[in-house]
Amino acid sequence: MARFLPLFSVQLAHDFFGVGNELPDAAFQIEPSKSCAESMKKENLLIRTRSSGIEVWREQFDFNDVTTPFKFEFLLRSKDPYVETYTAWDMDKPFSYSDAANELGAIRLLKPRKVEEQDFGLSSFERQRHPVLCSIHLQHTLATSAQSDITQYKIQLHSKAMHWKYYFSGALAKKKLTIVDLDAESIQGVRFIPSSNVVTENSLAFVSEAKLPMRSIPTQRFQLREEDATGRVLMRRLPNASINKIGKERGPDGQSLVVAEIYIHQ
Repeated sequence: MARFLPLFSVQLAHDFFGVGNELPDAAFQIEPSKSCAESMKKENLLIRTRSSGIEVWREQFDFNDVTTPFKFEFLLRSKDPYVETYTAWDMDKPFSYSDAANELGAIRLLKPRKVEEQDFGLSSFERQRHPVLCSIHLQHTLATSAQSDITQYKIQLHSKAMHWKYYFSGALAKKKLTIVDLDAESIQGVRFIPSSNVVTENSLAFVSEAKLPMRSIPTQRFQLREEDATGRVLMRRLPNASINKIGKERGPDGQSLVVAEIYIHQ
């Protein structure tokens, strides 16, 4: 029976999903390009999908003295329609991740670089259905090893940061409101300022002065209070922003801002 051993792994991490959390299956897929898949088949290489990445395996031979690096080309694709909404890319597209000198033991951090536009042998329908976000180019020897510490190629993706905008309507809109950051004592607090852009005549809106990094499960703790001497609490915990409602806002200096909108009627 043939024995297969791992060559290396390619792993993704994304700030949006939090440190150490697995990425949803629909978020990202790593697959070889068509030409790379054909070359891998000739070399009897296998791909195994793992949480947040892939592993490449090769059949072990008695005489395993292959030292010439094999050129791999993988495509990073996504089925998530919101992936561009919550991802802040390191540079404008098109770009590719490639091996870099920055390494720690068996871990190598992949870095982006600009490349020319290409279709990777995919039809326009294939590219529209599951867009190619970028490519990944590696050169790795095919010599297998029984050691458990295989080379890990890692890609770190970052979250987009957006201003949060709260819309209040109903009885709340008739009061003088203020939003308090409950974490302001331990960290620098987030301040909200009134917005002149509202949905209706009888509504209020507040926008965060600073951008906040988007998260699948936000950790912010905002509280709604009356803006008077008593500071009566109206809502102990305001709902957090999501990527489902994204809009535009005109900032105090006239600059256009992208905002994550939260609507509250009470």
